Amino acid sequence: MHLKSVVIDERYVWTGSANWTQGALDWNYEDLLCLDSPDLARLYARNLRDIFAASPSFQEQALNLSILESGSRENTYSLNLPLTGPRTNYTDFARIPFEGFEAAGKVRYVADEEYQPVLRKLIQGARQSIFIGMYVFSEQKTEAPFAEQVIADLKAAARRGVYVYLLLYTAPSTLDRLAEHHSNRAEQLRRAGIDVRLALPNNILHLKTVVVDLSKVLIGSHNWSEGFLSSKRVYESSALIVLDVQEPKLADFLLSRKIISDMRSRELWEQEITTLRHLNLASGKVRDDLVTELEGRE
Repeated sequence: MHLKSVVIDERYVWTGSANWTQGALDWNYEDLLCLDSPDLARLYARNLRDIFAASPSFQEQALNLSILESGSRENTYSLNLPLTGPRTNYTDFARIPFEGFEAAGKVRYVADEEYQPVLRKLIQGARQSIFIGMYVFSEQKTEAPFAEQVIADLKAAARRGVYVYLLLYTAPSTLDRLAEHHSNRAEQLRRAGIDVRLALPNNILHLKTVVVDLSKVLIGSHNWSEGFLSSKRVYESSALIVLDVQEPKLADFLLSRKIISDMRSRELWEQEITTLRHLNLASGKVRDDLVTELEGRE
């Protein structure tokens, strides 16, 4: 169960990407919706009741301790993507605030089994731009290739001249499997003309947001992995918002998130990520000396 939804007074729905943790509420980049709609509240409440009905009651069991006993790439791209280059500032990594804003439009609840078809229809119908912020875009191969269908749609959009911007989470540690997955995705999709950017490992990017033509927004708790896109693994919730007019602030929000500077090749962006991870672990004079060395090198 991965959804983050609250229904209040059969009228209000609070949903989005944020868990109820200090990291989500104080530090991470998240997206949140507060919807004033009795109709949507009924749909969300029905979904929650269905999940509750299918959930077994908690039964305490003894902990089984026996389970603990088992014991070169081509790096250059010749694509017409926005220019990037070496990082020159190694001290300005503070979280960027972004004020909430209001917009008028229509909202539709998107059930798990509808998410991937709705997503694909949005991408296929894009005429100008697609902006995406995504926490998980993994490379699972255990189920049907739902992610590969989305990738094909993104590539087709780029070929017909739509600007596609994909911002992916960067794990603070190489122990996180998403470090390799997202670097692979960046290499694959940048070759296809998609402007893939990797977020800083200093700030947790927990978004699950898709913005098409600055007027259609798919937002909620669905990540992009086979289990999530196929609706076979977890319970999620998302909403499709169709605005009355285009809203440039949707692009401003995603484009203002701090990113890895040098996306000219996989070797260069992975080198920058490694440097930033070392910087995260350093403190005091060691960190000051490292910053001086890095900025002096440039």
